[in-house]
Amino acid sequence: MSILGRLRCTAWLAIFAATQITAAEPTKHWSDPTPGSTFNANDLYDGQTPSNLDTCNSSVWQTRSPKVQFTFDLLVMDRASGGSSPLLIDSVTGQVLLSTGDIIEDAEPGVRLGLIFLEEGGTDVEFNYLGLDTFEGVKTTSSSNPITFPFFGGIPGNPRRSYTVEYASEINSGVFNLRHALGPQVSWIAGLRFIELREKFDIYSSQGGFFSHTDNDLYGFQLGGDVQLFRICESLVFSTMKAGVYYNRADVTATAATNSGAISLMADEDVAAFTGDLTVGMLIPRGPSADLRLGYQGLFLDGVGLAPDQSANYSLFTSSGSLDQSSVFYHGGFLGVDFFW
Repeated sequence: MSILGRLRCTAWLAIFAATQITAAEPTKHWSDPTPGSTFNANDLYDGQTPSNLDTCNSSVWQTRSPKVQFTFDLLVMDRASGGSSPLLIDSVTGQVLLSTGDIIEDAEPGVRLGLIFLEEGGTDVEFNYLGLDTFEGVKTTSSSNPITFPFFGGIPGNPRRSYTVEYASEINSGVFNLRHALGPQVSWIAGLRFIELREKFDIYSSQGGFFSHTDNDLYGFQLGGDVQLFRICESLVFSTMKAGVYYNRADVTATAATNSGAISLMADEDVAAFTGDLTVGMLIPRGPSADLRLGYQGLFLDGVGLAPDQSANYSLFTSSGSLDQSSVFYHGGFLGVDFFW
């Protein structure tokens, strides 16, 4: 089992444990958080029994003053790239047999881990990791006529009537943030983030293959904020927004290998990239030491090199070219748990 697979199993156990937590005291209702606290750990109650017990008694809270918060989320996210372009073409009729957007079709699971050191009336320190399983797809396309396609300045010299196309994309992210409350409902966020986006795009037959790989390493600074939107009984609906400009160290490699030999290209470029991150979710209290979490997560990257898009911009024969910068959007739902100490 992979590391991400083990983390997912651990997350399911943590979520199950959180659902078993119950509070022993009567339901208490909200009071305004003290300045300097963050909504996701230091929302306090005034300790009074509310008048609407019949409506809002589904969960129980107690006053919290935690020092540490640990977050464990399970995610299921879809991937959408900036566009779809023709890939495999019937050399006689000109019909497009396969496009780049036809290969990756399924959503993939992932995990998000967060660790926050909470300071009463001060600035919280957050560490965060997000990783998704590899998005991948394999398609075999056949035709009664030879199939052709452009590949880094050339086309197959002896085109076959059947090709298998494999596309895989993997993303991982690490974050260091500082959070500070601007009031009872809003906190600003400032931090550093690293994102790694690796892709491979291979076309092969029994007579050889054509292989294209990209590796994007993004380093940057992000700004954003947490906002408490509204409350439903004891539950809290919130939104977190972050955006930043990044330095992207992009590497491109390509190889055309046939029975008669192989030719390769290696290139690297330094370019600017942009990221935007949006979370909308609900915190459901499960006593003094845990919350359930669920909601929507979106992550947008612009200025990255996607493996299928590089063929038109580089040449294997002159070892020259420039990075084709595109965008990719990951979005989906999450279910998780917060634990407090």
